[in-house]
Amino acid sequence: MIGLDSKQIQKLYIAYFGRPADPNGINYWLAKSKSGYSLKNISRELSLQDEYTKFIILNRDIDYQINQLYLNLFGRKVDFDGLKYWLVSLENNSYDISDIVFDLISFDYKSNENHLNITSDDYQVLDNRLYSAQLFTEELSLSLFWVDLYRPKSLDPW
Repeated sequence: MIGLDSKQIQKLYIAYFGRPADPNGINYWLAKSKSGYSLKNISRELSLQDEYTKFIILNRDIDYQINQLYLNLFGRKVDFDGLKYWLVSLENNSYDISDIVFDLISFDYKSNENHLNITSDDYQVLDNRLYSAQLFTEELSLSLFWVDLYRPKSLDPW
């Protein structure tokens, strides 16, 4: 089975945590992907991490959570139609926040079905954030001292 690449994992970290991935986290999820974990599985696992549930979205309503994802990924809040789409999806399709993240990072804004009003500007912002995050993680991985300093508060699952 072909695993994922670090860019896909990095996008998940940007979406959930608003930060670059730590080198150990990237390596952990890349290894999991080689053993059969899909990007959707990893998205679900990251949505359950303490950093996300206890520090970022604790006691926040779903509107806040969706807006935070858009801010982290695209540097803007979700528009009314996009918010309405996600809220209906959450009610009708047994969606959860990890499905929204997966859809946002996998979405092709050039498709004819761009019902989320995601633009090329949004993806340019995401590409810039991804590029910066990749550089940060690569530089960080060059020093064990820096890796230790950047380690998340929760060591589970690492």
